[in-house]
Amino acid sequence: AILAQAFLSYQAPQASCYSKMRLVVLGATGDTGKPLVRVALELGHTVTAIVRDAQKVSSTHPNLKVVVADVFDPASMQPHFQEHDAVLSVIGFPKQETPMSLFTDSMKAVLGAMKESGVRRLVTISAWYTDPATRVGQHMFDNMWTKVPGLVQTLNNEGEMDALLAQSTADVDYTSVRVPTLTWDPATGKEVMVQDGSWVDNGSGFMPREDVARFMLSTLDDVAKWNGRAVAVAIKYTDEEMQAAAERFQAHMAMYMK
Repeated sequence: AILAQAFLSYQAPQASCYSKMRLVVLGATGDTGKPLVRVALELGHTVTAIVRDAQKVSSTHPNLKVVVADVFDPASMQPHFQEHDAVLSVIGFPKQETPMSLFTDSMKAVLGAMKESGVRRLVTISAWYTDPATRVGQHMFDNMWTKVPGLVQTLNNEGEMDALLAQSTADVDYTSVRVPTLTWDPATGKEVMVQDGSWVDNGSGFMPREDVARFMLSTLDDVAKWNGRAVAVAIKYTDEEMQAAAERFQAHMAMYMK
């Protein structure tokens, strides 16, 4: 297993601490993309949301622009990247039980569009355990993630995406944010635990998407600190909070599966 290289607890700044930026958000209509767009707008950023279907965006805002583009086609995205400060990607794809390349294929297109448009800053979502060598003996992986059909193939390809980014530093200032199981809970206000590597020691296995969105946005202001890093993130629940979060997660999934 790869040992963590660094660890710290991180408290996201308040809105007044952020520089106001022109952001592109990929995956804006997904479960993580929606809070990411909303929080970005709350913090005063201008957002261009790139989507497959504009009708899925019901919210409006003076600083929100919604455009349709193909995340597998650099030429489709490039005009919408121009004159922006950063790209945030929370693209997700349906799970499949055979090897996949959707994360790497789309990221290659994103990197091509960024290069052509002169945008260097990228923050993308990834996941814990994307490196198969780090999965051995991990309770959450063995007891939860292996039970989800197709999730292992998703993790494998996200790991390949992270490797692609590590080889692309001449063209992009990237941060890959590796997350545990994401929930639909509201923001907790808890400190975000950050660790270089594939998971966070003593971090809880559940984390609200709201907290992830705020952390991703917080990395934009300090390129020198976060550039070229794939970091695992987590929050720390008490045992009681963790049990309650697990119950809410299971209830949501049961409703979703109906």
